[in-house]
Amino acid sequence: LKRLTCVKLNNDPIPGWDSEVTPFVARACAKLQALLDTSGDPVRGVWQYDADSTWTLYTDASKYAYGAVLVVGDIYVEDFTKLRRFGDHRHINLAELDALIYGVKLVCNYKASLHLSRSLNLTVKCDNFTVVSWLKRQEERHWRQVHGLNSAIVEGRIRTLHDTCKAWDIVLSIDFVSSPDNLADPLSRIPLFTVPPQFQQLIETDLIAAIIPSPPLDTQRDIFGRLLLQDTTQVQPLLESLHEHEGVKALDARASQLVRVPKLRHLCTQHVANCQHCALGRVTQSAPSSLTVSYGQVETRSSQPWELVHMDICGPYKDDMFYIVTLIDNWTSFLITRVVRYLPSTPDCLAVFRSVYDTFNTVPERFCSDAGTQFTSTEFTAELNRVNCVSTASPAYSSW
Repeated sequence: LKRLTCVKLNNDPIPGWDSEVTPFVARACAKLQALLDTSGDPVRGVWQYDADSTWTLYTDASKYAYGAVLVVGDIYVEDFTKLRRFGDHRHINLAELDALIYGVKLVCNYKASLHLSRSLNLTVKCDNFTVVSWLKRQEERHWRQVHGLNSAIVEGRIRTLHDTCKAWDIVLSIDFVSSPDNLADPLSRIPLFTVPPQFQQLIETDLIAAIIPSPPLDTQRDIFGRLLLQDTTQVQPLLESLHEHEGVKALDARASQLVRVPKLRHLCTQHVANCQHCALGRVTQSAPSSLTVSYGQVETRSSQPWELVHMDICGPYKDDMFYIVTLIDNWTSFLITRVVRYLPSTPDCLAVFRSVYDTFNTVPERFCSDAGTQFTSTEFTAELNRVNCVSTASPAYSSW
């Protein structure tokens, strides 16, 4: 109710506590109050559940809210809905992970209220395959690395989740469940009668309307809700928005969930092939060197040993804070590493860099990194200037 009456939309003035609400807001508040009275939880009555039964947590998120449902045995114990901040445009995978963390906090509150000192086995049901794969990567044969601009944030969220479960002695297992079978799915949606008329069309078309400039009026959808398109030119803005420089397979998987268009895989292949950053990310002798980059010229290979070195930080690995600082010579591919059990800082990276001229009695002429904070700090930059080493930023998601 507060969100309906007190949130600013577009350029509308922020309503005050004594401002008169519009007729639409008044009707929406009345319908919402009626919905709470009939279908909501009035917090009365008694229900019993056995704490020794299986604990199951359903979580879900949308662009509007987070939702979670706690089920103990076959008893629907509690649910909650938390609205996302107005204007929050973070990726849905990150929102799904946040919803899971909020749900685990709910379980922690119940464990504290019941004074449970024993280990608690909790099964989480989530309808986001990416989040499930992130949390089950320790059980898989190959470690699934997090990509994208939010990779560091995602790793921090996962670490927070593991630390919380460890502190509360919760054994977490996660399973994938389809959206129709997810009890928390309706909780992450908002009633359409609370949406102003000027925004209802945007919600019905969701992401497509915001990306595709002018979809035809007679556009249809298939049984999975994907937009059916025949004009391949309308898919290009969508591919540009979904492309995170992870290859054709990842781009095709994202686009296939939203649209259905002839030869979509071929369009994704062409888009990745024409991506300038993807081409420069392949630092090989056959990589194109004539492409221009906004952040400076990038040469493909050095002409002698220790002329160009690349540095990066790998990790974390497994449950421990296990990181590796790496340095690779561009000419010989000679590798220098330093293993630490905490997030590496600038002194750790400087120790690896100085080992080159301490061991081989030479100074690299050029230095290439992903412009992380450890490599752009004042201390590291001063060391590069002291030895007359030129720093260059590598392309996004470079293989070095």
